[in-house]
Amino acid sequence: MPDPRKIKAMRKPYHLDRSCFILVDSLVEAHAEDCAFWQSATPQQRMRHVEHLRRVNYGTHRATQRLQRVLEISE
Repeated sequence: MPDPRKIKAMRKPYHLDRSCFILVDSLVEAHAEDCAFWQSATPQQRMRHVEHLRRVNYGTHRATQRLQRVLEISE
């Protein structure tokens, strides 16, 4: 019988919480669930997610550089 400590060490450190997923039968139902989720979120939660997506897609410095350039041009 294998050593339980070795089995525990071989497990991945991540655990998938299956309670946060739902199964849907159609894209229409999936869209309705997405809308319901975002409508239940606070505006602060929505803005945090928008900022997260912006950083994932554009990085952290790109918007800052462009904003400085726009401010210089408008002055």
